[in-house]
Amino acid sequence: MDIYGYQLKDSNQQLKNIISFTSITELKEMVNIVVIIGSGETEQDSFLMQLHRLPHSWSWKIYTQQASLFTPHLSDGLISNTDLDKAIETHQQQFTLMGKKPKDKLLAWLWMDSHRQLVPYKSLFSAQIYSYPLLESYIDPHSNQYSYLTDFLKKGYLVKTQFVDRVRSCSHCDSNHLNYVEACPACHSNHIHSKNSLHCFTCGFVDHEDRFKKDNRLSCPKCLTQLKHIGVDYDRPLEVHECLDCNHDFIEADTVVNCFNCAKTHQIDNLVIEHVSVFNLTENVTNYLLSNTFNDAPSLLLKESIEPSYFISLLSWTNRLALNSGNSALLLNLSLAGRQTYIKLHGEVALSKLIEELKSRMYQIFKDTDVSCLYQKNKLLLLLPMTDAQSLNFYQVKLNEILALVSVDILSLELDAWQLPITDMENNGAAINMEAWLSKALKNV
Repeated sequence: MDIYGYQLKDSNQQLKNIISFTSITELKEMVNIVVIIGSGETEQDSFLMQLHRLPHSWSWKIYTQQASLFTPHLSDGLISNTDLDKAIETHQQQFTLMGKKPKDKLLAWLWMDSHRQLVPYKSLFSAQIYSYPLLESYIDPHSNQYSYLTDFLKKGYLVKTQFVDRVRSCSHCDSNHLNYVEACPACHSNHIHSKNSLHCFTCGFVDHEDRFKKDNRLSCPKCLTQLKHIGVDYDRPLEVHECLDCNHDFIEADTVVNCFNCAKTHQIDNLVIEHVSVFNLTENVTNYLLSNTFNDAPSLLLKESIEPSYFISLLSWTNRLALNSGNSALLLNLSLAGRQTYIKLHGEVALSKLIEELKSRMYQIFKDTDVSCLYQKNKLLLLLPMTDAQSLNFYQVKLNEILALVSVDILSLELDAWQLPITDMENNGAAINMEAWLSKALKNV
């Protein structure tokens, strides 16, 4: 592997001396450099993935000396096709604005160059035929790509710019390797074969073609008429299927789907449909990433979950307000029990879509002045100002009704509630540190 780097100065676009690297560990602490890779195709793709997992790779320009499968996904292209001076000038301007600690490294990498996109990669050797190598490099390996993309689309950070494909996935394991087979409607076996039937025009008799065969000729077993010309003496009106397991004869077979990856069998309607697209950044990302320069106040709309740090600040303020004004507020914690069982049966993608449906229905019963926060992966916090504990039973009934509407027996909504103000009884009833209190309260539920 040949790795070369140019260290960029912070003040302008000029290059410092070229540096030759022998291993990826030497690049770990490098910031704002141009990396040029020269290697075989397989080794190069693996190295590109490793590069993007380094802490400061978002701040680099990455080029390759020859094309490989991941060149368009994880690099800025071939060095031979690049006006390097112009590219570095633009890069330096962006880096100066960004600083050295972006809020999101994936968004930062895409934002540093307007030509960069989140492009799907097609591979028949992986369970999910389409994937996003760049996304895989930056997010937690145990995270779900669908959930990540859905979150960024909702926040307005990404936009679909080009439709690529529409695929169906196994609702249990998310695999796209599916086998669509015809099956017996009686026993659901796919051990079937087709048999042609004949229709005698003379007497109207219809039966399997085998019944008409005699001495290598076709004749009607009922009226004994010789059937010589199709369309004149007879026709083939229907194709009949026979199940070799239960001997059931039928005309229309059911279509079922067998997953090659997990061996589960599904009806077509139970598969997960996904639209594969190319994504670009929106203008909202500039405001999000450059929050030190632009106003980045959070939206306090119920449907837009705010960051935990903002939620803690708002919770503390609401608690002090309740303490001083005498008006109460409610803090709710909603968690979904049975998640792991549901994932084993239906897959994580199906769970993500179900959660989105639940949230959409749930928000209809709360006020538009209430504030939500996805505080932890399985804990949705809701702050309800000017609400007392007497309303709790109403919300419990409505939430159970919502869960019943989506007909999921193995899941249940667990609701915990605390009435504000929360006070420190050992300190004359003064307001307490809400962040420490919340952390302890959530551990106890």
